[in-house]
Amino acid sequence: DKHAAYAEFCARLARFINGEHHLGVTHWELTNERDGAYWVDPGRRGQDHLAELAELYLRAARAVRAADPTAKIGG
Repeated sequence: DKHAAYAEFCARLARFINGEHHLGVTHWELTNERDGAYWVDPGRRGQDHLAELAELYLRAARAVRAADPTAKIGG
């Protein structure tokens, strides 16, 4: 329920690191290892949460790309 806030956080981080401090980070992994909660967590097994993960990833990817058009995004 906080996908928009997470996407904004990712964009702010990209702006802070590359826009303000010019650190030249080129690659961003948006969900890192937290994606397991969407498909491995035994408490959620049998439920489809991969669509939610995809929505979160795409929202964050679009926000980072808007903040840094040269970003290479994975996850």
